Amino acid sequence: MACAAATVLLLLVLIAKVRLHPALALAVAALTLGVASGMPLQQVPLSFTAGVGGLMGRIAIVLGLGAILGRLLAASGGAEALGSALVDRCGPRGLPWAFVALGILVGLPVFFEVGLVLLMPIVAAAARRDRRPPILVGMPLLAGLSIVHGTLPRIRRPCWRWPSTTLTWAAPSCGGWPSGCPPPRWLVPCWAGS
Repeated sequence: MACAAATVLLLLVLIAKVRLHPALALAVAALTLGVASGMPLQQVPLSFTAGVGGLMGRIAIVLGLGAILGRLLAASGGAEALGSALVDRCGPRGLPWAFVALGILVGLPVFFEVGLVLLMPIVAAAARRDRRPPILVGMPLLAGLSIVHGTLPRIRRPCWRWPSTTLTWAAPSCGGWPSGCPPPRWLVPCWAGS
């Protein structure tokens, strides 16, 4: 426990004080944790590469393809057209609701991170067109993506661990939607500037 706490502190110092790139700081902290926890020195790099390789094998491809699609959307002019259409059709008061709905719609088939990377060109285009800060235009999108990410389980493995075998993925979904949908109702009027 003390090793983990010291590693988190080391990570914060490396990023905030030393200004080391977060990826490098994370690598240094992970290697330091391996040594400090008593792992044999020859096992530390093997464990590190296995962990990073496993993580990157699952996530990097998905994020990379999302970034490529987002860049294609921006380069083709599609992001500008979609952003302008949303601003023109929805107006300043309806734009946050449109982005909440877009976040929910796009968040259904893809992970949160991929949806964010994919839709950022549209957020930037809508912010330019509406002459608003991108953070105000993007927050409703994050809310929509968060609703779906928090309410729909992406993999069935956690459901298998439940004590009752009669529960399926529908149980957390039915419980999550009522708790996930009210926050945009409270926050969208703030984002719309009312």
